[in-house]
Amino acid sequence: MRYFIDTNIFLLLFNSRDKLDPDISFLLGDFYNEIIISSESVRELLMLIKKKKIDSKDMRSFNDVMKVLNENNIKIHYIDEKHLKKLSELQPAPDHYDPGDLIIISQAIVENIQLITTDIQFKFYKKQKLQPILNKS
Repeated sequence: MRYFIDTNIFLLLFNSRDKLDPDISFLLGDFYNEIIISSESVRELLMLIKKKKIDSKDMRSFNDVMKVLNENNIKIHYIDEKHLKKLSELQPAPDHYDPGDLIIISQAIVENIQLITTDIQFKFYKKQKLQPILNKS
């Protein structure tokens, strides 16, 4: 199976794994599953590092982030025209206008891949064909 992970899941995976639901932890650790992250999440991570909001000796630079992704076989999916078109059509949840979230949601819908997240607002997008898996821990 293929799974998209939201930025917050990536951070939990490498900084607070104990805060992941056991079923999600199993999915992410299963060698047979393909774990995918959006290039938007990578951008968000780099901005968090720049603002010193990530306190991790393993992730202090672009090269560190790429190393963690590669070592854990997490593939980056880049934003393309299909994703931007879906973004333009997406109906945001009330009071949910985070552009990073919306492009990640658009990518997951277009690629028809389940999206693992901690953000409860993502459930709103089920009617628009998002397949969210909510981390409940």
